[in-house]
Amino acid sequence: MRDVHFTESGGCGATIVIAMRKEYPEQVKEVAWAAWTFMNKEGKFLIVVDDDIDVRNPFEVEWAMSFRAQPAKDLMIADNVLAVGLDPSTAPVEVPEQDPRRRVGSKVLIDATRKHTYPSAARVPKEHMDAVRDAWSDYGFKQTRSS
Repeated sequence: MRDVHFTESGGCGATIVIAMRKEYPEQVKEVAWAAWTFMNKEGKFLIVVDDDIDVRNPFEVEWAMSFRAQPAKDLMIADNVLAVGLDPSTAPVEVPEQDPRRRVGSKVLIDATRKHTYPSAARVPKEHMDAVRDAWSDYGFKQTRSS
């Protein structure tokens, strides 16, 4: 593994992004099972990306999921496993916290790594993005955030 990020929006445990340099296809599942074994109540959503993706940048992670994963081939669901703690989706609110139904859930691995040779990423150069941002009001748009 190169990097690991527990997303804030996932309660710092439900969604985990792992960046790795994959040496063989099955290694992604090995990393997922290792993470789930080590942190058995975490990682309801486990996204594995290549090491060229910044795990702390949601845009890059979503880009990798959009263009390096095929849902029919690159998702793996683990059912009837320990649920993420305090996950309200496991049972209705009326079910007491100690009820066993609250301890069982499922997890999904999203393999958003390259599976073959890919073309170079077409990204707008930073200096062009900066120039557009700096001239945003000239285009008649209201500046929504500070630079």
